[in-house]
Amino acid sequence: MLDILFIGSLVFLFLIVLVWAVQRARRIRVEAASREEQALAQMRAGKNPANERQGETVFAGMPTQMLSRAGIEVNEVVDLEALLAGEPLGVATRARARLEEPTNIDVGLDTLPPRPAAPPPVAPPVPARPPVAAPQPAAARPPAAPRPAPAPARAAPARNDPADVALRELTLAWFEARGYRGSPASPAVRPIELVLRHKGDPARAYAFVVEPRRVTGQRVDALAEQARSIGLLRLLIVADGGAEVSAASHRKGVRLMDRRAMDAELKKLDLPIAAKIIAVARKRTAARAAAAVH
Repeated sequence: MLDILFIGSLVFLFLIVLVWAVQRARRIRVEAASREEQALAQMRAGKNPANERQGETVFAGMPTQMLSRAGIEVNEVVDLEALLAGEPLGVATRARARLEEPTNIDVGLDTLPPRPAAPPPVAPPVPARPPVAAPQPAAARPPAAPRPAPAPARAAPARNDPADVALRELTLAWFEARGYRGSPASPAVRPIELVLRHKGDPARAYAFVVEPRRVTGQRVDALAEQARSIGLLRLLIVADGGAEVSAASHRKGVRLMDRRAMDAELKKLDLPIAAKIIAVARKRTAARAAAAVH
């Protein structure tokens, strides 16, 4: 009798486990089908659930929220290949050599001893002047031939004037043409607003700062110290309000761009290339102005 009860209990327990397993498998299938339907509905609506959290990044150990692509900060970057498309071979070659040339900026990591100073060049001996011939009498001199009238000077083509373009946008467009890409910095490290990192060499990275007031040497030292505190050895200051002559001199890892410096860099390029960079910066300047009004 006890054996019959024991066997019956085992059979009953087995049936209960079997029913539970079948119901659990059915519930899992239903939930999986529901998730697939939701994913398909999101894909049809143009949403990608895998990208919902991609806006959150980490910079210098602190979270940063990337700005929306509808905002003004996220722009189509200036690509060098697109910039040189359609240009003559000579213009494209010169522009590529100029824009791809790395900036030799001292970040204080060079441990090599300084080179010995070169001896001053020895001036060559000045040759003795030949004896001056006695002037001929006025009657013996042949009549001087009339000089041809000078040809009128050809007017140089006017360069696209970037004076009406924001220096911030002009500097960013020029650095993008050189291969740098910007990413927003955390508000905790202001006034550093961007990190410019070279797409081919991530070690070439700048802390990007825009200074509306006149930049002094003390201000440069403070900003450089702040950039180093978050691990960036290079600092790019856009001196929107101008700068002292010696503000960035002898400062390791600091590059200061004011109107004069930016204009000098653009003049090193051929006119069509410089005009394209200025056109992009002018478009971004107008977009930022329109966004500020609204």
